Amino acid sequence: QAALLEQTVPEAICCLSGLKDNELRESLQAFFPASGPRTGIFAHNDVCALRVLSALRDVGVSVPERAVLIGFDDTFMGRYLHPALTSVSQPIPDMAREAVACLLARMEHPLRPPADCPLHAALVIRESG
Repeated sequence: QAALLEQTVPEAICCLSGLKDNELRESLQAFFPASGPRTGIFAHNDVCALRVLSALRDVGVSVPERAVLIGFDDTFMGRYLHPALTSVSQPIPDMAREAVACLLARMEHPLRPPADCPLHAALVIRESG
C-alpha cells in the first residue's frame, strides 16, 4: 500500500485480504462512479480476484467492459469463473527446485553471497482482461 501511495497513480485501491465483503463493495462502489473510464484491477492472488469479481457484480460494474481484472497464481478455479479470470502463472515447480538448490548451496558455502535466480512468469489471458 505504501508503494502505491509513493507512485503517481491517479487513483488506486488496495484490496487487503482482511476487508469484509461489505467493505470491499463500498470501496469499489466509491471507486467506480455511475460512469467513467475503463480501469484495471490487479489482485494479489486469484482468491482475492474472485472476491473482487463478486463485489463488482454486486455494485453493477461489468468485467471486462468497465473493469479489467487480473489475478495472480493462475489457480484452477480461474478458468471456471465467468468471465474466466486472466491471471499471472508462476513456475512453482521451478521455484521449489531453485529454492532447494539455493538452500543446499548456502549450507555448503555459508559465506558465499546469495545468488539471484530469475524465473519467468506468464500472463494467462482469459475473458476478464
